[in-house]
Amino acid sequence: MIPTDGDMAKIAGIASDAVRVRSPGEAVYVGTNGGLIALIRSLPREVAGHQINVNRVCPGPADTSLSDSLPAKVRDGPI
Repeated sequence: MIPTDGDMAKIAGIASDAVRVRSPGEAVYVGTNGGLIALIRSLPREVAGHQINVNRVCPGPADTSLSDSLPAKVRDGPI
């Protein structure tokens, strides 16, 4: 929850775009991110009328040392 200056609050969820891509070997990672996305999608109806704004961000892949462990076909594919 992110406090604001007024009577309103904000909830920001950050999940991965891996849910859309469905890369092999990431079942647990994709599953937990999918759960977070589902929660953030349904939460606005739960908090409606309480001055709480709900948003999510799903960034895509980034070229880091972690991506070095991916199979070449996945790592070098389109982003």
